[in-house]
Amino acid sequence: PLAVAAVVAATVAALASYVPVALSVWLAQLTEGAGSVGGAARAGLAGWLLAHGVPLDTGAGTLGLPPLALTLLALWRLTRAGVHTSRAVGARQGGTPRQAAIVAGAVGLAYGVIGLLAALTVGVAPIRALVSCTVIGVVGALIGAVRTTGSLRYVHRLPVVVGEGVRTGVVCAALLLSAGAAAAGLSLALNAGDASDLLGAYRTGVAGQAGIILVCLAYAPNAAVWAAAYLLG
Repeated sequence: PLAVAAVVAATVAALASYVPVALSVWLAQLTEGAGSVGGAARAGLAGWLLAHGVPLDTGAGTLGLPPLALTLLALWRLTRAGVHTSRAVGARQGGTPRQAAIVAGAVGLAYGVIGLLAALTVGVAPIRALVSCTVIGVVGALIGAVRTTGSLRYVHRLPVVVGEGVRTGVVCAALLLSAGAAAAGLSLALNAGDASDLLGAYRTGVAGQAGIILVCLAYAPNAAVWAAAYLLG
């Protein structure tokens, strides 16, 4: 049951994070007579791998910057995969950290195999895809498994200073990223004319413009991180 549940949950998580990528790429390629469903599906698969930290070789060079919005989407779906797998094996509210780790490992391994198959399909580094997808799969599934199995109750056994330190660090990081997002948004608002002209230079029609905007939104968290780094000096 664990293996089947992990494979199903990992597959659903992969599809849920892949479909928006393929749709965005298809819309971005949708010019007059340009772009095809098959080409968009393949390019979307490459974009999905990029979101998991797998660099892509393009005609202009190597593209290795992952769109963090898609990475966060994949992590969220993997969290749900950890929740569903934990429930499938009967470890809901009463499980142990060991059970949560086993669930996370099973989901992560299945997700890594999916990444490997995707890499072989588009012709990128298969070992890198296997490792990256497995690590992201384990991390995402572990978050959901820990919450579902009730393993968080073991956290209370840690020293108080550790819990307070982690809580303070998370709050500080959230505040810094929020400030970065605000700065990036303000910069975009002040240069709205230049941004509009840049998007207008791509004569792709309404559908193509929508696809390009979706691609830009996928990199919006990256801009927030860069702006936060700028504010930090």
